[in-house]
Amino acid sequence: GRSRRRAGGGVPGEGAAVEEEARRRERRERRARGRFLVRAALGTATSAMLVRNLGYAPLVVSRLGLRRPGAFDGSDESVVLLWWAALLVNSLLQLKWFFTVKENLPTLNGAQRKRFLCAAAYLIGSTVRALYPVNWEVRPHACMFNTSYIGSVLGGELVDRVLATGMELAIAHLVVSAIADVSELHARTSAARLARACFYLVGVAQVACWLGVVTDNKLYHVYEEGLWGIAFTVLLGITVHTRRVIAVRDHPGEIGQARLLTAICPLISLYLAFLFTHDIPMYLRQWAADQAAGTKYNDLQSGMQALLQCDAVERSFAMWQEGLPWMTATFVPGPYIAILLLEASVRSEVAIHHGASPWPLLGWRAARPARRPSAEEDIVAAASSAS
Repeated sequence: GRSRRRAGGGVPGEGAAVEEEARRRERRERRARGRFLVRAALGTATSAMLVRNLGYAPLVVSRLGLRRPGAFDGSDESVVLLWWAALLVNSLLQLKWFFTVKENLPTLNGAQRKRFLCAAAYLIGSTVRALYPVNWEVRPHACMFNTSYIGSVLGGELVDRVLATGMELAIAHLVVSAIADVSELHARTSAARLARACFYLVGVAQVACWLGVVTDNKLYHVYEEGLWGIAFTVLLGITVHTRRVIAVRDHPGEIGQARLLTAICPLISLYLAFLFTHDIPMYLRQWAADQAAGTKYNDLQSGMQALLQCDAVERSFAMWQEGLPWMTATFVPGPYIAILLLEASVRSEVAIHHGASPWPLLGWRAARPARRPSAEEDIVAAASSAS
């Protein structure tokens, strides 16, 4: 019988398994080559930007119009340029971590893919905006770089505002979906609906923000930040109450949900504290100064034309210091929070079926499941848990 199996090609199905393993190995190799190419391209682009924009070559200095060729001589510009270089290094670390998390995530369903796209949109928008920052706190709005190539487009105000809108909607969706999904799993339907309604408040806040950047009237930004504050205050209340009513048993899925909500609470609290102590008072001061100076605001048509490109290039710390805190908060911790929300919410759902701890921090990382459970397995798991 053994000789017949050898003659017939071995154990039935063995050839298909070998072919499947070869295909998997080939896919892994393709992904590894793709990651290498992406990292090489990012490293090359970053090195080129550092050489071009920091004044190391006289030709580049003349093209960018640096007032002081010695970029790191302790001058007023060097502080802002060092901040910008730190943002680029941070962006590379965020991209590296995002690719690592992507490899460790299980197979995603429709809702989880939407969260993945939101985290990717926030990360890409943050990287581009950190590469070409726009200073919205001065008049006229200033860019850090306005090169004769793509900088005049990517460094323009319109692109920056479009990317910012996508980023803000993406992070709002990640927070809202994480809170609403946990609330629904624990039969808190009204709380889930209220949490999702907060996302529409964020959408209205985006309309107010666009009116503010087009007309340059800072009062619209006060309305915008106020709507963000209302939405996230409601979300904080829902999170705290849902966390208190969760019956944490020995199931890792529920433990992971409790940890997820416990981590969201201080993040929202810190954001609200920053909003009410920095952002809203800043815009109120700017609006009051404009009123005292009799500033004339743009109409919609002229304001949109002004957003098409950034004509003013400014790197003075005195001009950037008011916007640095909120830009740093957006570009540095923001992407990490988006990635953590993605991974924790996905693993929290998978842990319901697989019994593994979902939270990625502090070494509580779950082993990657080979696939999501099927509908039949869900029914069997529900029946066994009920019994």
